[in-house]
Amino acid sequence: MGGWRARSLPSIGAKFRAVVIVLATILLGICGLVVFEASLIRKDMRRASEERREADQARALQLDLEGFERVVGLRAEQRSDAASELGALDQLGHLDGALRSLAALAPPHDDPSESEHEADEARHRGLLVTLLHDTRAGISAGTGTPAQWRERAAEMLRHARDLHDEVLQAAHSANVDLDLRSGQLIRFVSVLAVVALFVLIGVCVYVSRGLVRPLRALADGTRRIGHGELAHPLPSTGGAEIVELSREIRAMADALAANRRDLEARVEQRTRELVRSARLADVGAVAAGLAHEINTPLASIVACADGLQRRLGQGRADPTQQREYLQIIGQEAERVREMTARLLEIARPATSELRAVDAAEAVRSATMLSRHRFAQRGVTLRAEPASVLPAVRSNAAELAQVLLNLLNNALDASPAGGVVTVGLQRSGSELLLDVDDQGPGVSPEVSDKIFDPFFTTKDPGHGTGLGLAIVQGILERQGGHIELIALRPGARFRVRLPIATD
Repeated sequence: MGGWRARSLPSIGAKFRAVVIVLATILLGICGLVVFEASLIRKDMRRASEERREADQARALQLDLEGFERVVGLRAEQRSDAASELGALDQLGHLDGALRSLAALAPPHDDPSESEHEADEARHRGLLVTLLHDTRAGISAGTGTPAQWRERAAEMLRHARDLHDEVLQAAHSANVDLDLRSGQLIRFVSVLAVVALFVLIGVCVYVSRGLVRPLRALADGTRRIGHGELAHPLPSTGGAEIVELSREIRAMADALAANRRDLEARVEQRTRELVRSARLADVGAVAAGLAHEINTPLASIVACADGLQRRLGQGRADPTQQREYLQIIGQEAERVREMTARLLEIARPATSELRAVDAAEAVRSATMLSRHRFAQRGVTLRAEPASVLPAVRSNAAELAQVLLNLLNNALDASPAGGVVTVGLQRSGSELLLDVDDQGPGVSPEVSDKIFDPFFTTKDPGHGTGLGLAIVQGILERQGGHIELIALRPGARFRVRLPIATD
């Protein structure tokens, strides 16, 4: 079902192509509209520029005709022929200047002006051209009177002013259109900017929800799985690739969880075997020391039995001596029985059942079983439990294992002539068991790893590095705790045991 869903979802590539197509379409539309508006503004700018040029030429035409009118008036007042000849030349100069201005007023082949203005301007230009050519021809031929040329000058000046007004009106219209078009473009660009902003926000939201968030969720889920949270959910949304990748990572996590469960079961089984082996090793070490302790009472038993047998054979044994020998034999046999019983209690497989255990009695048993080894090394063992202590919630065999391991660890760390002290006291709802030694202590670099399995500071062949790890595992199962406290000199291992409430 998950694979079908992954295949039915659009892929990241398809989503990306869709986003690109949408953005490209919007961008092309915006570019087309902007280009269209820019072309209209360019046309309006050319039109305004052309109208300004025509206005300048119309003004120059008007000035030339005003000069012609002024010269015609002066000529009417002149009397001499020389003055009359100079006035005629001046008139022709103004008429030629007016003709040049009219020629410059001719629109280019791509004139952007409006058609109605261009028709009026063409009409005025045509009349002025005709009047100017006729006037120039008449003045050059010497026909006509000054009064006639004055009337002609007034008529041409009227048409020039009308043409100038028409050009100014067209220029004003062009400027108004340019302003309107510019404002329209500004509003259009502003609207496009707002639309583009919303489109960009929409694309960002779409990409965030459809791609970024699923990827972040996938990365976070993968990181949590890498940290051991194998059941952490993975995203089921996003592109088909993300869903498919989530499905593969989930399958891998499930496989890892199954492997972890199998490994934990194997580790637990192997740990029980290691604890059993360590317990047997401790029993062997204690048994070697007990051999000497047991030999002493056995020698007393043998001596008493031999003495009693000789006296009975000689007929010299009286009842008082017989009772004394039998009492010694019984006491020594009970001593041997107690030692072997404690040794068997440690050696037998431990159960997981927790019950009320006398911690002081456990300390006495452990110190009794370890005292001979301490004596061989020249290390003094002191047990200083408080007078009255409550029972702890523990397992007798496992608590003995904890005590023996801590005592062995203290013995290995202690120099000859040193002292190992075992203290027991109550602290609130806990019982504190302290094992102090006078060895070199534990450096800060080593203290963080002192409870790690297979970590040891002893020479090769003199330790497996499992003693303190086993102690920590036993105490965690019983709800206890162990910690290392630095002393000067030496070190203290403090065990916290919960007090039995029942």
